[in-house]
Amino acid sequence: MFSSMTEFMGLSVSKRVVLGILAFVTVLSIGWRFYDLDRDAAQVSWSQGELLDPGTYLYNARSFALRGEWRGEEGLGLRLAPGFALSSGLWLSLVGADYSRAALLSVLSGFVLLACCASAAEIAARRWFTPLPRWWAAMFTIWAMAISYIFFGLQQVPKGDMESMAVTGLSALLLFSLDSNTKHLRRNAFFAGLTMGLAPFIKLHASVFVFAAVLAWIAGYWLNDAEWRTGWQHRCWRLAWAAR
Repeated sequence: MFSSMTEFMGLSVSKRVVLGILAFVTVLSIGWRFYDLDRDAAQVSWSQGELLDPGTYLYNARSFALRGEWRGEEGLGLRLAPGFALSSGLWLSLVGADYSRAALLSVLSGFVLLACCASAAEIAARRWFTPLPRWWAAMFTIWAMAISYIFFGLQQVPKGDMESMAVTGLSALLLFSLDSNTKHLRRNAFFAGLTMGLAPFIKLHASVFVFAAVLAWIAGYWLNDAEWRTGWQHRCWRLAWAAR
């Protein structure tokens, strides 16, 4: 595959050199996420949300970490992202209530999302792209997300986005595995429903993911064969019970 790629690009480099360059860039971009977390957030959208939103969503977390108080009546942050306020409040009370510590939680949550996407890509490659070498799909997914400037910028903004996306990514991975993993169907179905129900609690906008996942799950009943429908019926009640 690499030989044809390098021929097409007009390059006379070996496979090891290409892999080495990709690995170096990936490690550098991942390590850069931990550098100078106190700096102003990268501008990745038309709004000023990267600069202003952390103050709203971290208000109750810092209040809890510094004074042991929740002040839900003084803003919408606790109502829009109660799970993020709780998790970040506990995190800041353990490691310190400054901005860099809050950004560190966002960075770590982004790596959970990255791992979920890489795992889903590898599952898809093994099932539908069998000629692809083992772990290549996962590695290229990590590389693509690691060098993404938008993902890099948002991963350092502590406003609950990465935390909610980490939970939705885990839920999507578990849902995806239901179609390929026959060994742990009951366990995966239960935790897929659990994380699906937890995602809007982390941040309310994750409700869009829940709606899309439920719609896709229902549509799958008519789009797949009879064997899959039988399994669908057995998994459905576990999903619903765990998500309630």
